[in-house]
Amino acid sequence: MKINKIIISSRASKLAVWQTNYIADQLRKKIKNIELEILKLNTLGDIRLDTELSKIGGKGLFLKELEESLIKKQSDISVHSLKDVPVVLADGFKIIANSVRDDPRDVLISNKIVNSNDKLIIGTSSLRRQYQLAKFYPDAKFIPIRGNIHTRIAKLNSGEFDAIVLAFAAIRRMSLEKMVTRIFELEECVPAPGQGIISVEAFKPSSSFEKEISIINDRDSTLCSQLERNIGRLVSADCTMPIGCNVSINKTEQKIQILFYIADVSGSKDISIKKDYKIDTPLQRILMDFKDILEENHIHKIINTFK
Repeated sequence: MKINKIIISSRASKLAVWQTNYIADQLRKKIKNIELEILKLNTLGDIRLDTELSKIGGKGLFLKELEESLIKKQSDISVHSLKDVPVVLADGFKIIANSVRDDPRDVLISNKIVNSNDKLIIGTSSLRRQYQLAKFYPDAKFIPIRGNIHTRIAKLNSGEFDAIVLAFAAIRRMSLEKMVTRIFELEECVPAPGQGIISVEAFKPSSSFEKEISIINDRDSTLCSQLERNIGRLVSADCTMPIGCNVSINKTEQKIQILFYIADVSGSKDISIKKDYKIDTPLQRILMDFKDILEENHIHKIINTFK
């Protein structure tokens, strides 16, 4: 089946539209004479900025309106930051393509020189970031912050916060690298599963449609994100859990490296794991082995704190 036109649903923020245009450009390069239309939608997650995500439905609130547009056939595909996509999708939905991964690290942004012993007010709504960065800034107070990148930077500039924490990939896409105060290495602050990857979602796609769209898929980022999201499923990850998981492929050394982090509900107990596998190890074998490692580290004691 030859596709003539594709309607792409997107959140309306500047970053989301940038990411959607990126995917659209990739499709134009790969599919000749394709007509593309972008449908910009405001999601409940973008509108309800006065409440913590975990209290109103979690990261899935950034997808709801986009997924409804897919169900109603108002759009053919939706574009997301994969880190915002729950590790378990609703029935019928499928990630059919992933971009090349951008830098997955987290960064600190501040308008002042920041020292580790400063009594900072740091804005982040992520317990994953808060609990890991508290080790570097033990006297800091972490305050929830919502909104898109530019909204958060405006709050920083107004003096509401001394610093904020954001994904480096988002900063790069908005050409705001000059604002970065510190880049946290992957082992210092293990990123969220899928961080740095832009994904394409469809609802009950036909095999021919999926094949056509997946021409833009990056195999390495797909493999890494599949492992990250499957490990998230092993620990029943949701938006309330401070979990980090990053998988990287080193083709020179022919290995796959997994970094994993999880903390209990209070942040007083955490587990960090670093594990290498040969690059040709089957995905299911890696997952089975990693499940055993998690059990050896008494992962159930951590998970039970969220029940």
